[in-house]
Amino acid sequence: MTLQHGDMTLQHEDMTLQHGDITVQHGNMTLQHGDISLQHGDMTLQHEDMTLQHGDITVQHGNMTLQHGDISLQHGDMTLQHEDMTLQHGDITVQHGDMTLQHGNISLQHEDMTIQHRDMILQQT
Repeated sequence: MTLQHGDMTLQHEDMTLQHGDITVQHGNMTLQHGDISLQHGDMTLQHEDMTLQHGDITVQHGNMTLQHGDISLQHGDMTLQHEDMTLQHGDITVQHGDMTLQHGNISLQHEDMTIQHRDMILQQT
């Protein structure tokens, strides 16, 4: 299933999120934002002025925050948490367990998911 409503794309299999120039891949966890690149497998982070803490990895880029244990990404008002996979960007919410998505402009691909877009709820089992 594919929901397309704007310029954001999220694919659950290897977890690719593209929003502007942000890319997150859940398999080996690649995050690209400006010149930030994070790979979760062999854990590489590159940026100009950044903070990396490996316990709960924290990346700050402008107002972006990435925490690796329970991965939290904040960019503007975006939040991504890796354990139950919550992404909030404006009114976006993605939960990785049963995959809940709320937003204005997003594409989401998954196997069993719930999509909420303002008053819309879509369920596929």
